[in-house]
Amino acid sequence: MLQTLTERLFDDGDRTDLDPFAVFEEWYAMAQESEPNDPHAMALATVDGDGLPDVRMVLLNARDQRGFCFFTNFESAKGNQLHAQPKA
Repeated sequence: MLQTLTERLFDDGDRTDLDPFAVFEEWYAMAQESEPNDPHAMALATVDGDGLPDVRMVLLNARDQRGFCFFTNFESAKGNQLHAQPKA
């Protein structure tokens, strides 16, 4: 099954002309099929003060053409990291 899922995820190869939001919608639908208990879970990566990656799981609250929305505590390590470097 893993090979089949991998093939489904990456069946377009290295094409750069794909709409990333359309790809996300397809992947999200696949997540709903394969993980019905929590398809909103996603990994969020930021960098700490030394520039080292810091990854944690968060819940996706919304998505549109502007990007992805999740809630966080601004006073947490994640909030401080996003304030210092607002790219995730």
